[in-house]
Amino acid sequence: MPRTNLLVYLGALAGLTGVAATQTSFSCDMFVTEESPARVFTFHGLSGLPTGLFAQAAAGIQFQGFHHGSATQPVLVGTVGHGVREYHRTTGAYIKSYNAAGGWQWAGVFAPNGDVLIGDHATNDIRRYNPTTGLPISTFAQNINGPGDMVFGPNGNLFVCGYLGGGVYELNGTTGTQVMHWVPTLPRPNDIVFMPDGRRIVTSSTPPFAAYVYDANWNQIALFAGTNWGRPHGIDLSPHDGHIYVADGITNAVHRFDPTTYVEVNPAFVFLESKIVDVEFRRFGTPICGNVVEIAPGCGGLQLANSGRPEIGNTLTLRVNGAPALTPAFLTIGDSRTQWNGITLPLPLGGYGAPGCSLLVSPLVFLPTAANATGTAEMPIALPAAPHLVGADIFFQWLAIDRRANAWGITTSAGTECRVGRE
Repeated sequence: MPRTNLLVYLGALAGLTGVAATQTSFSCDMFVTEESPARVFTFHGLSGLPTGLFAQAAAGIQFQGFHHGSATQPVLVGTVGHGVREYHRTTGAYIKSYNAAGGWQWAGVFAPNGDVLIGDHATNDIRRYNPTTGLPISTFAQNINGPGDMVFGPNGNLFVCGYLGGGVYELNGTTGTQVMHWVPTLPRPNDIVFMPDGRRIVTSSTPPFAAYVYDANWNQIALFAGTNWGRPHGIDLSPHDGHIYVADGITNAVHRFDPTTYVEVNPAFVFLESKIVDVEFRRFGTPICGNVVEIAPGCGGLQLANSGRPEIGNTLTLRVNGAPALTPAFLTIGDSRTQWNGITLPLPLGGYGAPGCSLLVSPLVFLPTAANATGTAEMPIALPAAPHLVGADIFFQWLAIDRRANAWGITTSAGTECRVGRE
């Protein structure tokens, strides 16, 4: 954002700290389904930190695929033998079930006209349901051998993984007429994601347990696998960092891959204790993730922590531990980690009597407080509900008074970089 706007914002923070802000549910989250017990968990889309239990079902139900509707539609969760369940997209409250007495129904998706399309292994077809009543309307497509997960592609057609028969079925997105049965020799395909450049990636849960990469004409150009995995299921492309995320039911982890080289960046971006099936980032009205990361080391043993959501309209609380009890502490706020008034950062403070300490952020605002009896100080920052702040990078650093630490009598924390997000 422009420096002038940020400076105005930083100046206003001194008067805004401590103001209560409304917390929002499941903001900027990645959703992961756990088969049994049937639960959907949420995690922060950039850090992977857990953000809550979104939904769960009674014992005996097994969750499968997870799909968002539009900004006003609910979410759909497939099951084994208990229909496709519908949940409120924000609260996670159960709404209703489609075809609750049907067979293995891996996934449901919303058609462009708002109807619900569901694949059923018992009948090997895709069926259309009324989204208001939950009642069946018609058979959308027949002769789909064990329909797995499915997604509408960039051309508006529906692509369905033939889990029991192999390959990927392309269906006309309006009529359901089969357009093509792609790569029919690909065994046990689970899920598919379309890349912005036309590539499409399909996961397969049979040896060699890999994700297969195809070009726009369905010519295989690569395949890749995650560390120790053996049942790759759901796959999604993050709208926040552009990486590929795959849920594996053997490692019970979501693995992250580079979208160009397919190198595994993280073998356990998130981890659950039992089999996971699907992973999906929030769709339609996707927020811009707020994130908080540490930059550069501090001195004097100060340790950082934070809580709350770094999003407009919410409160982010910055915390420091390890300061001398009942002594002053200051939170500095700046707009840069590389320069301040022509001075290059970090700025070593050894020449001022604080060896090993450095100024890591431009100190445009100082917010005073004091450490408590256990040496912890905190500062709540209420972020204004101002859309122009979304995407802004703001930098924080704690300074604590410690007469015993050095000649200058201060210690400095590591720096914190905060990217402001929105719901």
